[in-house]
Amino acid sequence: MGCLLICTDFYENSDPNVRTGYNLAKQLDLKPVLYHIDPIAPQINTLFHPPELDHIYQEDTLWEKPIERSALRNLEDQLHRLEIQKEEFEDFENYEGSITKGIEYLKDFGDLDFVCVGNNSHGVLHHFFFDSFVEKVFVNSGKDVLAVKKEMKEIRNIIFLLPFSSLKKSDFEKVSKIANLTGARVHLDCLFPLSYVGFDLTPTTDGILPLNTFQHDETEYQDSARKRIKSIENYLKVQKVKTSKSLEMLLAPDPAYSLEKLISKTQADLVMLKPQHYGFEKKTIGSANLNLINKIENNFFILS
Repeated sequence: MGCLLICTDFYENSDPNVRTGYNLAKQLDLKPVLYHIDPIAPQINTLFHPPELDHIYQEDTLWEKPIERSALRNLEDQLHRLEIQKEEFEDFENYEGSITKGIEYLKDFGDLDFVCVGNNSHGVLHHFFFDSFVEKVFVNSGKDVLAVKKEMKEIRNIIFLLPFSSLKKSDFEKVSKIANLTGARVHLDCLFPLSYVGFDLTPTTDGILPLNTFQHDETEYQDSARKRIKSIENYLKVQKVKTSKSLEMLLAPDPAYSLEKLISKTQADLVMLKPQHYGFEKKTIGSANLNLINKIENNFFILS
């Protein structure tokens, strides 16, 4: 049995993430493990507590290890607020150190299937200067990330947005596994925003037009997308996954608007996507995907 790591900061804004992670761990037959990064405790220990004193730690009888007292108390308060028994969780890891080190620590964290992270927006200005925690975890942990914006009791309908860049077999194996364990239907579409095509800056009576109006027939992109979708659809059908498909996200001028319509039509609880990049080797979520994740009030599963 694998592990689902559920991040928490103990505050109410992380309650939907803890509840969703707990619900999905049961649905996906994974061991739920709570995770908190504490950058303050090491500083307090250094400044105020001599090494020989260990009274700020408490031996936890359930998880059989010493845990910093305030972290344990705050976690127990949160679980009491959520009405979830502490015994429901396999473990609690309270990492003491910087946020960056705490995320990098996840690279070697046992049999970890994916990380469940609350996706709370702090506004455009904050994001201009600082990456979101979702981005930090995805970029630095090398793990799949579930970005939670709202509480999810179960997965019934999934949208899988195929990138135009290549997919690994393990990517659609993960989609198939989640669908089979939850009994969810998977709707396939191809995410290739109009902005990815580029623009021809030659003045025309119609203004600046997309390159494909000059160099390509739009059907070329549609034919390629249909082939990609058909290939994944055939695989999922062999795995006994119920599927449907569309091309509503292909060359969409406003991907967020198009995806909101698609979510409403399919009643999707979860959107799964694989970041795609053109000309950049650095591992990131990508601007088009990030725009969707930040704008839309839905939960996203980001494939690493």
